[in-house]
Amino acid sequence: MPPLTRSPAFHAWIVLVVVTLASWFLTEETNAAHIGATLVVLIAGVKATLVISRFMEVGWRPAPLRLILTVWTIAVVVLILGGYWATALA
Repeated sequence: MPPLTRSPAFHAWIVLVVVTLASWFLTEETNAAHIGATLVVLIAGVKATLVISRFMEVGWRPAPLRLILTVWTIAVVVLILGGYWATALA
C-alpha cells in the first residue's frame, strides 16, 4: 500500500482544507462584503468541481460526462452570483 501522502485523494483533501480556510478568512476579515461573498461562492464552485472529480471518481469517466458536470457547476455558480448581485444592486 503506497503512503497516504502519494494519494491523489489526499492532495485533493489538502486543497479542500486550504480553500475552506481561505473562504473562512474572506468572510471574517474582508470589509467589502459583496466581494468577499462573491469569492466565497467561486471557491465553493472550485471545491464542488474537485469533490466531483476526485471523490466521486468522475475524473476518469468519459469526457462528455465530465463536461456536463463542469458546465452544470459553472451554471449553478453563475445563477447564484447573478441572483446575489441582482438583489444586492437593487
